[in-house]
Amino acid sequence: MTRLRRGVLLIAVVVATVLGVTATAAQAAFDDSASLSASVGTATVAPPTKVTTGDTWCLFWFSTRVSWTPSTSPDVIGYRVTAQTAGGGSTVVAETGATITSASVSGWQTNRSYTFTVTALTRYGWTAVSPQTGTVRC
Repeated sequence: MTRLRRGVLLIAVVVATVLGVTATAAQAAFDDSASLSASVGTATVAPPTKVTTGDTWCLFWFSTRVSWTPSTSPDVIGYRVTAQTAGGGSTVVAETGATITSASVSGWQTNRSYTFTVTALTRYGWTAVSPQTGTVRC
C-alpha cells in the first residue's frame, strides 16, 4: 500500500469516527409464535362381569366351576382366576386364554370357605379385577 493510500484511509477513518458513522452488526428477532393443542385421555380396562360358581361338590376333594362374562376392553389376552379364603389368603388357581370364559377349580382343601375373582389381562399390562363371587363353602 502506498503512502498516499494509507493517508487517505486514515483520513476516512477519522472522519467516519468524528461523524459517528460506524458499522453495526446485523440483528434479527423472531416474534412469531405457534401453538399446538393436544389432548391426553385416560383409558380403563373393563373387568369381567357376572362371575359365578357352579357344579360345586365336596367329599374328600373340592371342585367348582368359575364362569364369567368376558371384558369388553380391547386387547384382552387372557383371564386369571384367584381364590380367596375366609382367613384372607389368596392364590391364583387358573389362567385362561382370551376366548375362555370358565375354569374348573379343584383341590384337597375341604371344610373351608372360598370366594373367587377373575382378572382381565391385557397385552399392554393393564388389568381389571371382577367383584368377588358369593361364598362357596366346602
